[in-house]
Amino acid sequence: MCFSQVGQSTGFVENTLAGSPGDLASSATDMAWLNDGRMGLAASTERVYVSTTAGDLVVVTANGLRCLFGGAECVPRRGLAFDADEEVLGVACDSNDVVVSYDASNTVPSVLDSFDVSDVNGEIGERPVAVAIHPSGGEIAVAASEIRAQKDGVTPISVAAGEFIAGVHVNIDLQSYYTTTDPWSQFEGAFFANSAGVAYANEDTLVVSSFGRIECLGSGSSSCTDRSSCWVTRVDRDLQTATAETSVSGRSTGVTALWDDLTAVAVYGSTKIAIVAADDGEFPTATIDIEEYGADGIAVDADTRRIFVVLSAGAGTCGLAIIDPSHVDPELWELEGVDTSLYCVRAVAVP
Repeated sequence: MCFSQVGQSTGFVENTLAGSPGDLASSATDMAWLNDGRMGLAASTERVYVSTTAGDLVVVTANGLRCLFGGAECVPRRGLAFDADEEVLGVACDSNDVVVSYDASNTVPSVLDSFDVSDVNGEIGERPVAVAIHPSGGEIAVAASEIRAQKDGVTPISVAAGEFIAGVHVNIDLQSYYTTTDPWSQFEGAFFANSAGVAYANEDTLVVSSFGRIECLGSGSSSCTDRSSCWVTRVDRDLQTATAETSVSGRSTGVTALWDDLTAVAVYGSTKIAIVAADDGEFPTATIDIEEYGADGIAVDADTRRIFVVLSAGAGTCGLAIIDPSHVDPELWELEGVDTSLYCVRAVAVP
């Protein structure tokens, strides 16, 4: 089902960048408008694929044509990843506990295959919310929003021509589960780990954003206190183990690969962006202050070396910021431009 004209409050804008980092163009062209907010975006050079808060999958073409696709095989739709070489779109399906691949060679994508993430290592890795494509293809990594049995993790799934082959859930026994007084195993309650973002820093390293919470069994329990913590983990894909972790000030909602084995992490409600290196050095490599603005999402144009940060409504300001990463040292990257006239941007995708 395709539409060429609608008139709602959220949509897509095509914006031509100016010549220097940090400068936004003075004019933009409306491409298409949607009935609801966007949960995830994946881009090709001619089309943008969208999952919405209403659970729809939408493709928007360069001339503004808007087409709905997908059905009961994926409900609701969350994170997206596009394999440009194979012309395959991968979608995380929250309620179905599956990842679905779509043939994106035509304007309206069709279903290729699906994979039940909850079948990997028992019931660990339910409700997938984010996906990432391996730099060399042949694999998709999945982050899940509901990971039980006191294990955080990520699930790499081998794939060929859009068909899923096999997956393995990487369990990560993190020190974030512990406090200085009582380990979580002594609490009279339950621990739940969640992930919201995943990216390949390179072929061998994954970066995963995580959120954990402890829920007490009863208010009178002296050995348990309801609490939450947020962290980012660097994972050795082949060894299937964590090599480093760092605490962050809020739940990270976007993890994006940059260049030179670096990734960028946006933390919801936080005023800093973490830059993470894939090697065994200091973790994180750098943090970038975005002043009073909160980060809700992140995207990158590796060709022009621009980093786009979606400013969160939770911080009181909506819009888009640009980080200038022209210096060789990430510690010296700076916030160069902010545009708060764009209202509440939900996500950015760069073809």
